Amino acid sequence: MSRKQTDKMAKVSKSRKAIDLFIATLALIAIGYFMYSTREIHKAYNDFPEKSNYSKVVPEPHDYFVSLKSK
Repeated sequence: MSRKQTDKMAKVSKSRKAIDLFIATLALIAIGYFMYSTREIHKAYNDFPEKSNYSKVVPEPHDYFVSLKSK
C-alpha cells in the first residue's frame, strides 16, 4: 500500500470512531431520558394514588373479605 492509501484509511477510521462515539452518546442520553421520565411517572403515581385506576381494578383484600361477610 502506498502512504497515501494508509493516510486515507487512518482518516476513515478516525471519522468512524467519531461517529461511533456520537451514536453511543446519543444512546446514553436516550436511556437516561427514558429512566428519568419513568421515574417522574412513578413519582406522580405515588403522589396521587387515589386518582389512579389501580385501586378500581384490584380491590384491597380487606374490602373483598368485608363484602363477602356482608352477603
